[in-house]
Amino acid sequence: MTPDQEKSLRERVADVPLEWRMAEIGPLDQADRAAFVQMVTAAHVAADEARRSVGRWVDAARRAEATWDDIGRAVGISRQAAQQRFGGWGDTGETPGAAPGAVYRRRGLTAFNEVRVLTEEGAKGGEAVACGPGWFAFCTTDRQWTYHRAVALRPSRTIEAMTAEGWTLATEWYPFLYFKKAGPSLAA
Repeated sequence: MTPDQEKSLRERVADVPLEWRMAEIGPLDQADRAAFVQMVTAAHVAADEARRSVGRWVDAARRAEATWDDIGRAVGISRQAAQQRFGGWGDTGETPGAAPGAVYRRRGLTAFNEVRVLTEEGAKGGEAVACGPGWFAFCTTDRQWTYHRAVALRPSRTIEAMTAEGWTLATEWYPFLYFKKAGPSLAA
């Protein structure tokens, strides 16, 4: 990112609380103390969401095989500091079970191989129920499953459109939403 791009982005982010105020409530021309306190809350909400967004993008970058060194350079910290700050998701060690309802994880997934893995697991009756950095959790079922991955910066619109087409939201890991449809019985 160039210095001019960074400046432009900072200005746009700084305007978010004020744009929200103008759209939802109106201008601050005749505002009282309560209105300015409300702006503090709006700025806090924007900052909180920005922190969450950083975490989501770090997870997406890691799934796209970015290294901790890449992440550290992107935010101006060391590789070790990046891993300490943004890592932290543990491994629960679940293993596949044969009984319907057993939950297991597939690990080592990235943005490049997860669609293939979803297809493989769906064909064997694995229903995706959760995901995190590098893994998906599946529940053993007696049905085949079809999956669709969507990039969604505004998830509610995508969820509404996919639901209208018969899909169900399985799980999400920003910026991706994962939808599922039940297929035929494995016994068929």
